[in-house]
Order: sequence, then structure tokens, then C-alpha cells
Amino acid sequence: MLLLQSRGISFDDQSKVKPVDIDVMINLHAEIGMRYCPFCGHLIETLINENREFFSDLAKEHAKYLGSMGKS
Repeated sequence: MLLLQSRGISFDDQSKVKPVDIDVMINLHAEIGMRYCPFCGHLIETLINENREFFSDLAKEHAKYLGSMGKS
């Protein structure tokens, strides 16, 4: 599964905001898993299997940005 992530604040600045005691909810980041490419409509699993080395390198490069999905 491919994760699409949006951020309300830079990953590097997240630790500066989290300890602050405030009375409002702030969405620091949101993630959604995708099964199909939103651009071409192909099954993402097929795209990954056909380009395994590229996606493996990409996953390693972006591992630090994983939120809830990276904690198993």
C-alpha cells in the first residue's frame, strides 16, 4: 500500500509544536492509504512489483516520515 501524506507543519518542526499546551486541536499530518494510482488508475501493487528497486529505495528514504503506519 502506498501512503499519501499531507502536513500542516514541517516534519522537522513537529517536535517544537507537540509539547505546547494549547486548547485547540491542530492537525500536524494526515495519512491515507491508496490501492490505485490517482493519476493513471493502475493498481499500485502492480506498479511496485514492476519497479521493486525504485520503490524500495523510495520507502527507505521516506521511512522517517511514517506516522501511525510505521509503528508496528
